[in-house]
Amino acid sequence: MDVWNEAEDFVFRVPNVLALKAIRKEHRAPGTVVWVDGYHEAGDPGGKLVRWSEHSVAADNGGTVHAPEDGGGPGRWLLVHEGIGNFRAFGIFGAENAADDALDAMVNDDTIYRIEAGSDLKLVRRHRFERSGIELDFNGFAVYTDGIEEAASNDPFSAVLLFKGSEAGIVQTLALTERLEEMQELFEVADSSVFQIGDWWIAQSNRLSGSAERELDKLVRVTEIADATHVRFDYKNGWALSAGERLLTRK
Repeated sequence: MDVWNEAEDFVFRVPNVLALKAIRKEHRAPGTVVWVDGYHEAGDPGGKLVRWSEHSVAADNGGTVHAPEDGGGPGRWLLVHEGIGNFRAFGIFGAENAADDALDAMVNDDTIYRIEAGSDLKLVRRHRFERSGIELDFNGFAVYTDGIEEAASNDPFSAVLLFKGSEAGIVQTLALTERLEEMQELFEVADSSVFQIGDWWIAQSNRLSGSAERELDKLVRVTEIADATHVRFDYKNGWALSAGERLLTRK
């Protein structure tokens, strides 16, 4: 049975995701837009708008991408959004079901810059992402980790959520020509032209005793390009550095 319904104003709608996936090929015209009344059943919090993309071969992830049940070739139903993803689009309405797959799908979608929760969530895996330009807002709801996978032995980064970057290979080193005062956030650099506002850099002073002791060793973000040899970071230095000390910045 085809559950396709066409209203007088040509707004197409189906009751749930199963019905969406069952739409027959003759109704899947390029650019067709369908309102889904709910994820599991009409009226539940998973209602959403989707569009038929005839050339898409993206993997069905159960939320932002749906493949038709008779598919195998090109063509997918894609979620219509403005860059904001929500767990409800994946049928996650509480902590009863794990939200890990939904989280991975949204973070790994470059068209999504913000992820929101509309209920408590449960995560059972530890997630490592290498992405910037993404916001997570759980709106005050709880995130439960009952039964989460064990952390690796002696791994200080076995967090539930870990966002990490990769080094770009840009390094600058200079001897300070002036004293860097305590609580200063304006730092001297060799050439400010390689810095951009919003970029993340590692700032390090001379090594002291041992292999890791330094007066400055921070991951900082650029907030201002002051002049040709000074940039402002979102960090106030906790130690004064004397003129002549070496300052390394690494992107």
